[in-house]
Amino acid sequence: MKNPHKRSILQFRLSSFLILALVFLPRPAYAPPPMNRYVGVGGTDSGLCVTAFPPCATVAYAISQSNSGDTIMIGAGTFHSTVLDVTRSLNFQGQGMNTTILDADSAGSVFSLAPGLTTTIQNLTITGGAAGADVPGGGIYQLTGTLTVTGVRVTGNTAGWGGGIYSSGALSITGSEVSSNQAIDNNGGGIYMEGTTLSATLLNVTLADNTAVNNGGGIHDQVNNVMAGGMTLTNVTLNNNTAKAAGGLDVTNGAYVTITNTTIAGNHIHNVSGANTGGISNFAFVHIKNSIIAGNDDWNCNIGPAASWTSDGNNIADDAHCDFSDISHHDRQNTDPRLGNLANNGGPIQTMALLLGSPAIDGVTYNAPNGCPPTDARGIARPIGSFCDIGAYEYNMTNYNYLPLIAR
Repeated sequence: MKNPHKRSILQFRLSSFLILALVFLPRPAYAPPPMNRYVGVGGTDSGLCVTAFPPCATVAYAISQSNSGDTIMIGAGTFHSTVLDVTRSLNFQGQGMNTTILDADSAGSVFSLAPGLTTTIQNLTITGGAAGADVPGGGIYQLTGTLTVTGVRVTGNTAGWGGGIYSSGALSITGSEVSSNQAIDNNGGGIYMEGTTLSATLLNVTLADNTAVNNGGGIHDQVNNVMAGGMTLTNVTLNNNTAKAAGGLDVTNGAYVTITNTTIAGNHIHNVSGANTGGISNFAFVHIKNSIIAGNDDWNCNIGPAASWTSDGNNIADDAHCDFSDISHHDRQNTDPRLGNLANNGGPIQTMALLLGSPAIDGVTYNAPNGCPPTDARGIARPIGSFCDIGAYEYNMTNYNYLPLIAR
């Protein structure tokens, strides 16, 4: 017969071991819940920045008090000498791109993001960043990680390359403007992207007046996306950007770019000489549809001999260098799209309006709607007429009929 007393001793010992094991198990580190940290003009850098009245005075101090996942709420006004070294995943929320201004006053990059972070920046202006010669990312320097930019103006920044934004991570930009930035040593006046199998999404974005010493005045994309990833441009306007070559968009090194309802017009090269392009230079992979390429210096497109260039229909160019010759796909070349100058046509960003009689109006007729986005770059619903319009702007006959033509 089994000894019940012995069994109870064993049960007691086993229970004791289990209790001890639970007591001494490693416990997960405590993560405080996300909080708002407040910054405002006239504030004071003291405490934890958790009250809106009074707020803290500088974004840098609020970052120093924050935990990963917090939101830095930035009030209206201009915040000078804003040079931010961000070492944890944070959200930055301003009051509007015309209202909240972060100005580095040429003291360094405005945002320098440590590797692997998840960062969002919303509703503010980033300006005055100066990364210096041979240093990337004047406005934003993103080293890997994930960056989401919404309702932001990145303007008046300089760097060796990536004058406005340098990214080697996943990048999403929506409803924003990248303008008047400079790459003083190399490529990518507005945006410079590099890395492997990365995604970048630009939706309702205008890149204007950016300059690069070498290639890609607006955008330089050299992310190797042969296996996965890629850049998508939807309702994007590239205008008056300048570079040695590829004034608008430079695609190279295995990059994969998909272009939809985008306007690439009036971009420039420093010295016009044969086989250069003010519009797009493609030495990798490009799919393009429902888009306008016109009025750029020299050639609108320079397609490398080993490049992949695919028209998915409904494109217009005013020369023959973009190979929009497949009339069965309703492409048109040597055709004037009748564009107005870049202007405030409503919405948060400037656009290039279609003028009365433009062949781009109701032009998405091949395989309609052929991936036409639900709105144009201003947020105006598409289509207004029978079909979507080609380019980033949806024509409204009651407005903007008498804007000046873009000069070629």
